[in-house]
Amino acid sequence: MIGLGLLFQASMLFIALIIFLLLQPLLSTAPFALVGIVVVSIIGLICFVPFGLFVRGVAATGKR
Repeated sequence: MIGLGLLFQASMLFIALIIFLLLQPLLSTAPFALVGIVVVSIIGLICFVPFGLFVRGVAATGKR
């Protein structure tokens, strides 16, 4: 259960960072950072993929 919580928290951190990088050019004069979004998305896969596999495994076994 702790592993699922940590993976969820880390995944939400990367999603929030991607949203911030997308909204920053709209709310300020900062340039659009496509490279930053791509890099954060790739690094976020370190959390997204295990989280998805973990949730799928828990759902398949029916354990909580």
